[in-house]
Amino acid sequence: MLTTFGIYMVYRCGWGEPDYSSYEEIEKTETKRSYKLTSDDSDYEIVDFGVVDSNYERSGMKKIVNALNDYASSVIGLSLDETVVTTSTMELPRWKGDAIWINGLEEPQVRMNRDYSGSRMTWTDETDETDMTKMEVLLDPSTSNDSAILTFKIWKEATKTQNKKDIETWLVDTPLDLMGEIQAHIETCLSDVGFDITEPVIDCHFDAKTESRSECAPDIIGRLRDAKQRTIDNQ
Repeated sequence: MLTTFGIYMVYRCGWGEPDYSSYEEIEKTETKRSYKLTSDDSDYEIVDFGVVDSNYERSGMKKIVNALNDYASSVIGLSLDETVVTTSTMELPRWKGDAIWINGLEEPQVRMNRDYSGSRMTWTDETDETDMTKMEVLLDPSTSNDSAILTFKIWKEATKTQNKKDIETWLVDTPLDLMGEIQAHIETCLSDVGFDITEPVIDCHFDAKTESRSECAPDIIGRLRDAKQRTIDNQ
């Protein structure tokens, strides 16, 4: 159970900490009613209807028995005997979302956030509060080929092109210990419910997303003017 390790599944978008009490086991009560039609005179069992779940069917059965008694009470008396059995079981609540929230992070420089942008962990540089590495953790335990996918999305915004060493420091070295901890706990829980975790497949890649603007070269501007002029000439 993930909550044993302080890990909670949440919806990606939301506000603040989840309601931890809603992840606790809940008691589910089930009541079953079974019926037998017997004769009053000899306590003879005429029909065993078994368990009847529908209120509509139970009401109909009672009306039929009452009608028969009104019609043939001088000949035979009928009784509809009811047996009620109530059982209680403890169940885990329904799965909540696909993002991970960690309660009680042991790394003091990391904090959890959840808002309209999603659920994420943030490492903030002590000397610059705007310098942040962010990580979102997603878990899909029910893929079509009976495997589970644990995804770490790590990103950092930068105002200029960065070198390979700094990128690896921010996106690998900084979150690595916490990533290993999360993976170990989740694999333990997946193993408990029957997943094979002996050789997990790990896929890793970097995506560089840049936003830049540069002036068009003069020849492009000239070609645009020529294209416009051809249109004018053909009118």
